[in-house]
Amino acid sequence: MRAVEKDGWTRVVRKNNTARYEKDGKDIVIHFHPGKTFGEDLLKGLLERTGWNNEDLKRLKLIKR
Repeated sequence: MRAVEKDGWTRVVRKNNTARYEKDGKDIVIHFHPGKTFGEDLLKGLLERTGWNNEDLKRLKLIKR
C-alpha cells in the first residue's frame, strides 16, 4: 500500500480492512489483513488497475533492478 501512495494515489477511505485510493479518475480498493501477504488475484488486479509495468515496479522498489 505504501507503493500505491508513493506512486501518487490518494487514500480516500480506510475502513476496517479495506482501503480505497484514487488517481486520475481511477480508483482501486485494497483488502488487507495485517501480517498476511496479498493473494495472487489481488496483486494481478492491482497491476492491471494501476497500469504498472516492470519499470514502474523497479522505480517503486517492488522488484530488484
